[in-house]
Parts: sequence; structure tokens; C-alpha cells
Amino acid sequence: MAEYEIKDGVGIIPEGTETIKNSAFQDCTGLTSIVIPDSVKEIGWWAFFGCTALKSIVIPKSVTVIGKSAFKGCTGLTNIVIPDSVTELSWSAFEGCTNLKCIVLSKTLKKIDGSCFEGCSQLSDIVIPESVTYIGSSAFEGCTGLTNIVIPASVMELYNDTFNGCTGLTSIKVAEDNENFDSRDNCNAVINTRDNRLMIGCKSTQIPSAVLSIGAEAFKGKGLVSIEIPNHIVSIGGRCFEDNESLESVTFGKSIKELGEYIFKGCDNLKRVVSNVEDPTQISIERGVELGGYQATLYVPDTKGVLAAYKKKAIWKKFAAIETFAAETGQNEGNDEWASFLELIGMKDSKLKLKPISPEYDIKDMLTVTYHVTEDMLPFTVVLDDNRACEMYVDDQVAKPFKKKVTFKKAGDHIIRLFASDSFPYKPTNCLNYEGSELIKIPDSMTYVKPASYPDYGTFRGSRKMLLGAGFTGVEDIGSFKLERLPENDFEELDVVPTNAIYESRNGCIIRKEDQTLMYVSALTSTLPEGIKMLKGSWIMQKWSQPKLLIPGSVNSLALDLGKVGCAEEIEFCDGVHEIELIQNGETQVKRIILPSSVIKFDAPADLKKLVVKK
Repeated sequence: MAEYEIKDGVGIIPEGTETIKNSAFQDCTGLTSIVIPDSVKEIGWWAFFGCTALKSIVIPKSVTVIGKSAFKGCTGLTNIVIPDSVTELSWSAFEGCTNLKCIVLSKTLKKIDGSCFEGCSQLSDIVIPESVTYIGSSAFEGCTGLTNIVIPASVMELYNDTFNGCTGLTSIKVAEDNENFDSRDNCNAVINTRDNRLMIGCKSTQIPSAVLSIGAEAFKGKGLVSIEIPNHIVSIGGRCFEDNESLESVTFGKSIKELGEYIFKGCDNLKRVVSNVEDPTQISIERGVELGGYQATLYVPDTKGVLAAYKKKAIWKKFAAIETFAAETGQNEGNDEWASFLELIGMKDSKLKLKPISPEYDIKDMLTVTYHVTEDMLPFTVVLDDNRACEMYVDDQVAKPFKKKVTFKKAGDHIIRLFASDSFPYKPTNCLNYEGSELIKIPDSMTYVKPASYPDYGTFRGSRKMLLGAGFTGVEDIGSFKLERLPENDFEELDVVPTNAIYESRNGCIIRKEDQTLMYVSALTSTLPEGIKMLKGSWIMQKWSQPKLLIPGSVNSLALDLGKVGCAEEIEFCDGVHEIELIQNGETQVKRIILPSSVIKFDAPADLKKLVVKK
């Protein structure tokens, strides 16, 4: 930093300087103020990144460019004026300025890039100039102090997540002459005029009658307590209600036909979900997609057959309980749950004979029946006669062809799991068909499992956990590993028994013992296990659910696809990692990559290198 000086906390930039170079004052925590001469035209990337003591700054009218993350993390700044010479605010320019309360934007400003004011939680006074045509992704995310916002007529491009996490937002208006977006009927929302889609809402939104769909992340982190979706809405996009920690109640109208992924993720206080849809088969939910909020009770119409229809579908069975509207008001006490179970598996009117007692069943898995047999009951026989019951498992053993009669000759708890099929006859396969189960336990006798991408071998989609047995090798043919090919949406968790000779489980990950290769990472993993030496593939982290990914130093070299690192926004490689190759296939949320001093070889495209900082 030979060109610049800091005296008594004041940064001094020589007269005649035209560009403040990248990272010029980065992490200078002793810097309290800065004198920028009128000759400066450009403030470089990360120029004042992390200058937490910087309290005041005057940007001269000569400046035309403010670089990426230029003032990111300057928590001491409380207000700032952007001169009219600046036409573009770059990516993350003021991200994390948590004490910034007021900012005056250039009257000639055209572009507010992504994450520009993300995390500016005290920002409460901002006017978007009528010159702005573009507002980027997450531009105001986490600005909890914002209460109202006006989108000018000039804005041509806007993102669903622009105001995510703005929990205080109660008023959203779009200028009447905007050709792309509107706030019709004073709805306090942004509507995409071209497709009548509600794309940004807030806690005071009134959904207009002409709107048919709610877009992805529309209400994400908006401080909702309850919301009712009117009957005219037919689709709701992914993560729509995500991170509404105070949300307790959601009601769906009768016309819902499509629900996106993770719509209730992070809604940890959700207690009540009401669906007015009588036929749940009309609702399209991609198999294996999670909705979240499963601690809530799902209430459905008390029309005959509706309760059983919901309980039959795996995604709804994950809710803490499913009850009818009548149950919510205490009107259906004495309901015959066993009759509901028979209706669920399509055997309500079948010749089902149980001797000598009626069974109990597990609420979490409605296709499991437990028989409590004592010595005085032996022999104990179950007779089934219904062509929809197509496959049966007894006491969690390997699949057996359907039998109409099962006789138990030993006392104890006996389990029968039934699987129904709309098409009969159905040929049982050599692979378990456990769609929507709580736990899939692969017997010790099975050496491999076919993934759901092989339709002839059944499916596990919508299931919570799979436990691999002692005999599992993952190999069907020599060199053909199947473990890492299990689809990412099939399970919340994958585990292996301690007696397995090839694989072990640590931190929610599956590791090959022989060479400590990381083979599988579940969505529940928060930290990678120490001691791993390599990753099975550059895409192995695709289910990562944390904002930060820490790569242990025990991994000497690796390739990583930043388009498949899940929710990671920051990746840090620990000391000990020597060789790193970064690629990107698809979009990425990664904003920062931290390299250790131990790296001797680093390869990445130019766009990714811009994200890199060194310890």
C-alpha cells in the first residue's frame, strides 16, 4: 500500500490518483475516515472491504465507478451520498453495512447490482431514483428496517429475491406507468404484468383476484404470522414462505394444482396448514421434493375419503398429523382409525380377516401394521384377499411375493408392510419399493441398491432415511459403484451400520474406509468430517445446506463444482490443501472463496478467481 497512507486513522490518497486499487484499504480496521481527491474516477473492488471503524466518507463527483464489495462490511458507516456521476452500484457494494441508516442515491443511477445493500439492517430511508432500470438479485435482502419501497416506472428488470428477509416491509408500490410490473388494487406487492404472477409480497399483501400464481420466494423472510391463499391461486413457487420464523398458520384455497420445493423451510413455528383441496392428486408435487414445516398439523376437508387420500401420499404423511376440519373443531371424536387405514391402502371393502385380535399401526408409516402376538394366540393367522395389495414384507425382511395368508408360529411383535399398486398384477423385483417410508433398512444380505432412475427396480423417493446393512458394497458389477448415484431427493439422510466393512458414517456423510473418500453428503450435514482425503466427484457437495463450506486440510487436492455446492455462499479451504480446481456448471450462490497459504496449485475460470481472497 505504498501509494496510500493512514495517519491518526485518516486515509490519505495522493492528489492526481484516478483509481483506488482493488483491496487498497481492505481490512484496515484502524481507518476512521478517508480523504478522496477530486481526481479519483474509480473505487476498486474490495477497496474498503472490512474497514469496520470507517465512520465517514465523501465520494467526490469525479467518481463514476464503485467496484464490487467496495464498502462491504463497513459497519461504522451511518450515512452516505452517491454523487450523480455514478450510474451503477456494483455487486455487494455496501453489503453488511449494518449501521447504515440513510443513503442518498445518484439521480442518474441506472443499475443497482445484486446484494448491493444486503444485510443493511438499519437502512430505513431510501428512494430509488426514476433513472434506475435494473435492480439485482438480493439487492436489499435482510434490510429489516425498510418499511416501504417504491419501484419507479423506469425499472425493467427485478428479481423475486430482491427484498427477501425484509421483515419490516409493509408497503410496496410500483409506479403506475411501469410497463413491466404493477401493484394493482393497492395490493402491497409486485405483480409481473406479463404473466399475472405475484413475484414480491410482504406481510400486508392482499392477493389480487386476477393473479393466478405466486412466484418462487415471493414471501421469503417477510415476517408473516399467517396467510390465506385465495381460491383463484393455482400454483405456488419454491421456497415461497421460507424463513418466516413467526409464521403459524397457512391456508390453501381449493384450486391449488402445483406446490414448489421447500415452501415451508425455516418456518419453525408453523403449527397449522389448512388445505381446502378435496382431491390431493390434483396437486402436482415433484416426487422427492420437500415442503418443510412438518412439525405442523395438516387439516383437510372432512368429506368422505379425503383424509385417507392425503394419508396415502408420501409428502403429506410427513406432517406431524393429518386431521379433518371436523377434528380441528372437536366434532369427529370416536373416528375409526383402523377403517381409515384400510381405506388408505385400498382394502376398505376387502375380505380382511384378523385372528384373533385387531392390529395396531404406526401413524408415521401408514402402510406398516404391527401384530402383538402372545403364546396363547398361537398359531396367529392373517388372511388378505384384495388384488391391490401387490407386495408384502414380513418383519422387515427382503421382499417376498404377495401371499394371501401369513401364519406366525412365534410369540412377539410381528410386522407386515403392504404395498398397493393401481395396476395389477405387479411383479416384485429384487429391490425394495419403500416410497415415502420413515426408515428403509437394507438387509445385510443385499450388496447393492438400484437408484430410482432405474424404473424397473422401484423407488425410494419421499423417504426420510435409508440405513445400509453390513453386506452393502455398492457394487453390482466390478467397478460399478451405485452409492453415489442415488438421487439427491430420495432421502433426507443416508446412514450405514457400524459393522459394514467398506463404508462408515460420520457427520451425516458416508466415507469409504479404505482411502477415506467422501462418497455421500446429506442435506443434514453441517460440518465435513476431519480426516477425509478426497471427494468422489466435483459435484459431491450438491446437497450442502449451510451458508459456509469448510474443506478440511486433510484433503490434499480436489476439484469442486461451484454450480453444485448447495446453499454455500462462502467456501474456505483449510491449511493443508495443496491443489484446487474450481469449475462452474450452472448458477452458484458462492460469493467468497478463501484460500490457505498451503495452496501451491490453483486453477479456476477468470470469473471465479474474482471471488478469491487469501488468508
